[in-house]
Amino acid sequence: MEKINLREERDFGRKISDTFLFLQQNFGPLFKSLLYYAGPVALVAGVFMGLYQSNFMGLNPESLASANDNPFQFLAQNVFNLNYIITLMLAGLGRVVVVGVTLAFLTAYLERPGEPVTTAEVWQRFIARFVKLLISTLIYALAVILATLLAGGLLAFLMYGGVPDEAMLQERIYIMPLAIIGAMFPAIFIAVRMGLFPAVIYVEGEGVFSAYGRSWRLVKGKWWSTFGLLMVITFIVSIIGFAFRIPLLLISFFKEILQWENGNSMQVIIIAASIIGILGETLLYCILHISLAFQYFNLVERQESIGLMREIDSLGHNPDFNTNEGDY
Repeated sequence: MEKINLREERDFGRKISDTFLFLQQNFGPLFKSLLYYAGPVALVAGVFMGLYQSNFMGLNPESLASANDNPFQFLAQNVFNLNYIITLMLAGLGRVVVVGVTLAFLTAYLERPGEPVTTAEVWQRFIARFVKLLISTLIYALAVILATLLAGGLLAFLMYGGVPDEAMLQERIYIMPLAIIGAMFPAIFIAVRMGLFPAVIYVEGEGVFSAYGRSWRLVKGKWWSTFGLLMVITFIVSIIGFAFRIPLLLISFFKEILQWENGNSMQVIIIAASIIGILGETLLYCILHISLAFQYFNLVERQESIGLMREIDSLGHNPDFNTNEGDY
């Protein structure tokens, strides 16, 4: 099967189709690398998620009734507890590792055409730029959150003249959906404009802030196509990822219907189902960043024609024909 040329202009449909073609052609070595390096983080996250789910499913009616007496204590002990916080941190770290491993694989694929990509090579490329990726991801997340809070605060001030009371909220409840969309739009805009920074870091070796600037310039004029690609791939990944949540949903359903007790064996089953869910969803995250990498290469090619120029340069380096061809 012919190897995919990454440095190439692609329309919207080809970016999606080539994403899954790339997965089909490289599933074995890519999945092996992801399982080696992102799998352990997702595995530990799954254990803590299982403990959290087991505790939550084991709440009795008396515990739930106590939520009315002291809701903050109930939330701290049963919802936003230590297991939940550790799960969020490990799941987030796992996704950053998936991004790094995926892009390390892509850069090896790009720079060594025709040669198989090994897990050792992926590790070398991954670890060399992982710290920059992790720092830039944290700053990126904080920037998106800050943009949401600032936009939300500004809209609240414009609509309500300050902090609204309960009566004012009920009176103007009809504008809440518009207010939520308005508060989220600046964050979405910034997230899309700067969202190609992981590819810039791994392919070009740029620093944290220069990667943001590079992504901002590349996406200029192509915001809607980048946003549309994100939405379509996210929807596809969510549909596929739902299959990994089914075991935990079935356990929750039958536990409630059949009144299973929350013993040690049930806890082990819940942890196993949680590991399957988080591991599957974490590894699926690579699909999103493969498609964003195709968008990155597409935009670079449209603006700078790097791949085309390399093909032109290679035309002058073809080996000479063998003039001793006999009777042929």
